Amino acid sequence: MALKVLIVGDEFPPDIGGAATYTANLCKALAKIGVDVTLALPARLRGSEFIPPDVNVSYFDGFVIPVLMRMFSGRAAKKLRDLIRYGGFDVVHGQDIHSSAALFSIWYCKRRRIPSVITCHTVRKTIGRWSVLYHPMMRVVKKATMVIGVSDQAAETCVNFGVPPWKVRVVPNGVDLSIFYPKSEKEKEEVKRKYGLDGKVVFSAVRIKKLKGVHVLVKAFVEIVKEVPDARLVIAGKGKDLPEVVELARKLGILEKVNFLGPKPVTEIAKLMAAADVFVLPSLSEAFGMAILEAMASGTPVVSTRTTGSSLIVRDGINGILVPVGDHSSLAKAVVRVLTDENLSKSLRANGLETVRNFTIDVMAKRVLEVYEEAIRLAK
Repeated sequence: MALKVLIVGDEFPPDIGGAATYTANLCKALAKIGVDVTLALPARLRGSEFIPPDVNVSYFDGFVIPVLMRMFSGRAAKKLRDLIRYGGFDVVHGQDIHSSAALFSIWYCKRRRIPSVITCHTVRKTIGRWSVLYHPMMRVVKKATMVIGVSDQAAETCVNFGVPPWKVRVVPNGVDLSIFYPKSEKEKEEVKRKYGLDGKVVFSAVRIKKLKGVHVLVKAFVEIVKEVPDARLVIAGKGKDLPEVVELARKLGILEKVNFLGPKPVTEIAKLMAAADVFVLPSLSEAFGMAILEAMASGTPVVSTRTTGSSLIVRDGINGILVPVGDHSSLAKAVVRVLTDENLSKSLRANGLETVRNFTIDVMAKRVLEVYEEAIRLAK
């Protein structure tokens, strides 16, 4: 009989972000290897075209409190309670320690003695400011049978908040190679024509907020165009700091050289990624760096800031280039190197494609399945 799993989350494509992508990829890959997957999502995601056809889905009502965590209504709690109580699941997997839906599910599973797992994707920079709330939140996380960290940093954070080390496992994210892969020259040209791009394309797909360092990339681009005049910066994503970043580009006199595309579906991001001459992740902090893997899988050279997450994937000068966090001059120099040194570019592309072999969604799903089996054994 197939393992029956309930995955609870409040982010899913078309939402942008690591947790949304992780949840979608995990559902797809688990179903592929024969797991009976049910997905519980907020009602706002009803009709998402990204839900795999072989995954069951149940929706709950909810609303969002920005910054700290996603909250949901009493009706949502009842819906999840009934789903968990009567669904006959072998294990329940909560997505993101900041999700109230996930936390409620873990708490209720503990009461019902149902095996549970929760994934820690990252810890918000607001942790110091909101630590009075993080401690009770982590008390719920500790009730999970097993805890998954997508990186060593995420796992260590959970341990630092009191989660017993013996129940924490590190399972890195995986990239979907059926979406992110090198495109043909014809496909690349079609994408460039669609968006009116010519010359060298510097691409970034991020949430537009200070933590993601988009303002650093815009400052760096001033120096990039001095060395590579036909370069164009393309930024896909949305966020509260978009007006501020657009104004910064205007003040620096490069607005006409920057394309702000807004949010794009993952399939379109994949096309843009493959058509770019270099992908840049300028984050000030990054728990893992899923976009780095997606760029590598697309055959695109990567330049990233040296965060904890990016350092897990990028070997400086071999499969990508790492620069100091917040240093726009170093970022500019690295991008210029990639754009002007064809041998370096080819080497980064080849080594990046090799790296991705160890970070596929199939590898991720098999490792998560091992955690599920461990949780079931421990809960007996």
